Amino acid sequence: DRLLRERARAVGRATALLLDVLNPDLVVVTEHSSLLNPEYLEEIRGAAVDLSHVCGDPERIVSPHAGMTVLPVAGGTIALNPLFRSPLAASQR
Repeated sequence: DRLLRERARAVGRATALLLDVLNPDLVVVTEHSSLLNPEYLEEIRGAAVDLSHVCGDPERIVSPHAGMTVLPVAGGTIALNPLFRSPLAASQR
């Protein structure tokens, strides 16, 4: 547990930097332990909000709606990218 919390805080530090530099409306964190246990997402949020200069709202940091299937879905998206980009060209191959 200690190691995963430490890792979550490290992800939170990186998230804080992204929030400060890019200031997005929402950050989707796909760190695996935060998908398994919501307490680790809270660690990430806590570290990010504590260290960020522009983000005071932990609800801007979320886990993906795909849950545990986020990595296979991301891989499928990359594999299907040529088809989505140019359906006619991809079908002629």
